Amino acid sequence: MMRNRFDEQLNELNSEMIRMGALCEEVIALAAKALDEGDRALAKKVAPLDTQIDQKERTIETLCLRLLLQQQPVARDLRQISAALKMITDMERIGDQAEDIAEIVLFLDGRPSEHNGLLQPLSSATHTLPRRLCARTIRSTAIFPTSSSRSLRKFPKTRQTGRISSTA
Repeated sequence: MMRNRFDEQLNELNSEMIRMGALCEEVIALAAKALDEGDRALAKKVAPLDTQIDQKERTIETLCLRLLLQQQPVARDLRQISAALKMITDMERIGDQAEDIAEIVLFLDGRPSEHNGLLQPLSSATHTLPRRLCARTIRSTAIFPTSSSRSLRKFPKTRQTGRISSTA
């Protein structure tokens, strides 16, 4: 009975992590597009998403602490909860940095910057690396033992893309 409740809470943790990762992906995409296009309207949509990410961090942290205090997990379960605590800190930072990028866009207000040469590589990097890392974080829910994540492990990643191949 207690283990079933614990497993339910781990599944809830997994779902919340996926939702937070999806928010991070969305906020990165918005900030990158706003920077690329100098779009103030898109830049203004970033702050509310960062607020949601901050709230998710608090929700997940509370859930993790409740699991640690009430269930006193060991071994794999403890590692899963510890990993979640570390991941949410990084994902929250992603939201903060996306908001910083949006603030740059708002500050520039469509004017060309003397630093455009520096902003262009930032924009390109924002489009690729952080979004891939977020996607991998979301896919890495295999660290949480749910039936769906176990099925992900059956599919090998391709060398060229690092994406899960369903042809296996």
